[in-house]
Amino acid sequence: MSGACRATDWMSLFNKPLDPPRLTKVSPCDGNLLNCAKVKKSCLHVENCVTIVVKTFGRVHLVARLIQSIRLSYLSIRIIIVDDALFVYNTNPKMKAIYGLLKNASNILYLTMKYNSGASAGRNLGLAFVTTPYFLIVDDDFYFHEDTNLEYLLSVLESTDIDIVGGKLKQSENFSGILRIGSKSGGKIQLTIHPSQFYNISMPDHINCKMCDIVQNFFLAKTNSVRMAGAWNPALKTFEHEDFFIQMKLSCLKVAVCPTVTAYHGRESHSWIGYHEKRNQAFQVATWVAIKRDSLLRFD
Repeated sequence: MSGACRATDWMSLFNKPLDPPRLTKVSPCDGNLLNCAKVKKSCLHVENCVTIVVKTFGRVHLVARLIQSIRLSYLSIRIIIVDDALFVYNTNPKMKAIYGLLKNASNILYLTMKYNSGASAGRNLGLAFVTTPYFLIVDDDFYFHEDTNLEYLLSVLESTDIDIVGGKLKQSENFSGILRIGSKSGGKIQLTIHPSQFYNISMPDHINCKMCDIVQNFFLAKTNSVRMAGAWNPALKTFEHEDFFIQMKLSCLKVAVCPTVTAYHGRESHSWIGYHEKRNQAFQVATWVAIKRDSLLRFD
């Protein structure tokens, strides 16, 4: 987290030009995780330094697919699952069996919450149980493959003062980029994401990475930095993504994206009855949430 950041509210942050974030190299390890560990005597193995947090809403079969793909590369990495639709498994024997297997699996912590607690509250609960210096956020319908290189993402955080570094999702729209606020007719203020627009800041040890304001929901972060910034807004049950990165920016956290590190977004066309209904209800609420501490009136 940068101590020189001057952002205090929406208007000072977005409504006039500010100096772009500055990258500070904190370790002379040239982006190599092994060298970082030798210099800093810190993280050498991803499994020892990273916890994966996944929030699900009654889709344990997708969580199982995700974990199966993770275990092909990271056999012992700790995974925290947070589920707020446990009742679904009572009427589905297959899902109930999968839940039982994951609940008792090694290096997996399966947390349950009150029905429809929401993505923000779920991620905050998962974060509360993280004991490693870094955590990885993924959605339940993602899965890893040969280019899901967490070592590379970890080397970015180990060797610089960047707080959050994202990868790229295959089979998904890319909206990693810069956040901006602009005026809209009727006096409302509109949040705009400029995808694929990045700050012109050199990252010499990670030439494929760019600094930005927002990345996809596939990112590695410094645990203490996100906690100190307030993490997720529990009032938002879903569609909380933009609000999270706004809060991170207001808290002066630095964000980057490394698109050569990828995972797949394997969307499911159908889910249990009620899943999409709850998402649509939450969307109607989220689009009209007023962030009272600032001047943002609507997300479009």
